[in-house]
Amino acid sequence: MATVSLQGVRKDFGSHTVIADLDLEICDGEFVALVGPSGCGKSTLLRMIAGLEELTSGAILIGDEDVSEKLPKDRDIAMVFQSYALYPHMSVRDNMSFALKLRNQAPGQIDEAVNRAAEILGLTEYLERRPKDLSGGQRQRVAMGRAIVRSPKVFLFDEPLSNLDAKLRITMRAEVIKLHQALKTTSVYVTHDQVEAMTMADRIVVMRAGQIEQSGRPLDLYDYPNSVFVAQFIGTPTMNILEGEVRDGRLNLFDGALAMDAQGLPDGDLLVGIRPEHVKIVAGDQGLVEGTIELVEPMGNETMTSCKIGQIPLQTCGTDRVAARPGASVRLDFDRESLHVFDARTEMRVQPASRQIRVEAVS
Repeated sequence: MATVSLQGVRKDFGSHTVIADLDLEICDGEFVALVGPSGCGKSTLLRMIAGLEELTSGAILIGDEDVSEKLPKDRDIAMVFQSYALYPHMSVRDNMSFALKLRNQAPGQIDEAVNRAAEILGLTEYLERRPKDLSGGQRQRVAMGRAIVRSPKVFLFDEPLSNLDAKLRITMRAEVIKLHQALKTTSVYVTHDQVEAMTMADRIVVMRAGQIEQSGRPLDLYDYPNSVFVAQFIGTPTMNILEGEVRDGRLNLFDGALAMDAQGLPDGDLLVGIRPEHVKIVAGDQGLVEGTIELVEPMGNETMTSCKIGQIPLQTCGTDRVAARPGASVRLDFDRESLHVFDARTEMRVQPASRQIRVEAVS
């Protein structure tokens, strides 16, 4: 196992900068997920760690060794790709042992490593089969087994579950978590799926346009996003972002339909975030504002509802069943302690924390 240190890493393709002077420290044994929208640079960053992309500038250290100029085979890493990249003419055993044979390891050591990996991944009974005789999940396990047998310092995962169906992805998420808990090898995991990142990683690094937008533990990013970008990227369904205006210590929302005590916040335009699970449809005349239901989406254990307050959309999500139909008028309430406030110009979080804002009146 080893630390991974990225120091001023930059990657240019011609005049286009994909990674901009990025610094990142990954601890020994840590499982770090790189997330972000398509084109943010997360896969390019992973490929630079692997040695598949050259650095324009900066340095990459694995442990105490600068590997910036080393070939992939000399970095002591193992990579699991989105595609399984298995040799179709080889058995599972031969696929898993191939890299060790290239290293000229003793046959006894190879058999021991392959059998151990197969036992960890539940592949023992499939060792003599070929990839075409396996399911998608089993093939991905073989790809992980091929990485395990090398006993690398660092595992690199490039969206390894994106080719699987939804149910199998959930199963394989658990497999990867158990694998990391058993081996405790430093792991870097690239995914566009923030649910994967939330459930699997020790730490999430949110990337945007080749830079780190925010890094932290999954629930810290969920509870305290530093920007509107992170607030809307982390969490499903996405956070509601409302335009607000502070004047004389009062924050007005929904075009003035709701006034809030905003002492401590500067006058001017703000953005207020509220997660759908913190908005509720309430009975009778209770609640803060009146809205109109546009769409009801029953999900089984929870219901998502799209509403409008005037012309402003607001999404709710909760375990209560919603009997009202589209077009019905409803009263809406929300958790006063779960608001997030961002500067309207920079879209960065405003201090003091929005949890200090209190609802004062409804106009």
